[in-house]
Amino acid sequence: YDVYYDSMTGAVTFFLDGVPIIENTIPSNTRFFSIRFYDPYGGQFDAAHVAQISILNQADQLAHVLPEIRRITQIGDVVLVAHSLGGLVARAYLEHLASPGNCSTYPGEANGIPDYTNGSCIPGATAYQPNVAQVIDLDTPNAGTNLAQSFLDNLYPGCIDIHSTTRVEMTPSSQFLQTLNYYETDIATASAVPSQVKIQSIESYY
Repeated sequence: YDVYYDSMTGAVTFFLDGVPIIENTIPSNTRFFSIRFYDPYGGQFDAAHVAQISILNQADQLAHVLPEIRRITQIGDVVLVAHSLGGLVARAYLEHLASPGNCSTYPGEANGIPDYTNGSCIPGATAYQPNVAQVIDLDTPNAGTNLAQSFLDNLYPGCIDIHSTTRVEMTPSSQFLQTLNYYETDIATASAVPSQVKIQSIESYY
């Protein structure tokens, strides 16, 4: 089952094979869900648009989806398997950095950049709830990635949107990563990951 949260309507929606379904039809023994991050302003899942949504706002989406999964399955804690940026989203949630208010200049600007001082962005306004047992992240750029910088624009123009909020946030020196990794507190003061939550990182080589 796929699931997403729309902050514009406040609704969590589950769907199967692209078709929305009623939650009470999902078997309680279901154990695998795929969280789809969403652009609530454009109303779409297109990767180029979702890239304009700050990781802090995607962490808010995660925060709203998890209670619904737990309600259906009656499972106390979930295991998050996150690829790439998804691992940063999970950490932002665990470290009390999720924001329900917009943390980007998008949609006012088609190609957004992070904006943490716009009065809407409030990191930590969506608090971490003790509902995660473990995070397994795959190729997550916890210290940032040079793929988010401009020298690869001409080599791989289709891989990363040239101007996007999350691209800026994944740059090694970004305010977001400096906050997430406890180097500075310009955005907010990140909380320590709860000691009971295990994080395992898997890195591939190529």
